[in-house]
Amino acid sequence: MKFLSGNRASVILLAIMSVVLAAATILERIAGSAAAGAIYHNPGTIVLWGLLVINWAMIWFKLLDSRKIPLGSTILHLSFAVMLTGAFVTMVTEVDGHMHLCP
Repeated sequence: MKFLSGNRASVILLAIMSVVLAAATILERIAGSAAAGAIYHNPGTIVLWGLLVINWAMIWFKLLDSRKIPLGSTILHLSFAVMLTGAFVTMVTEVDGHMHLCP
């Protein structure tokens, strides 16, 4: 757990996530959005997002103990957590369909 609470883990996890998301973007361009969805909905990608959130939270709590955390940084990282939570809930509860906006 000590490794996961460090800045080195953040850099490694973000580098891996960057490669995964770049691959998904390239695959989407070549093979369409259904193929990229296989990467976005992959359990490994979901676990990677979860590890990033845990890493950010552990670093935040470590900095909270030392009282060296600025309010702006706290708001920014909490907004990331809220966005990722919303994305996860949307992914889990999504319903496929069509919505007609014009009569």
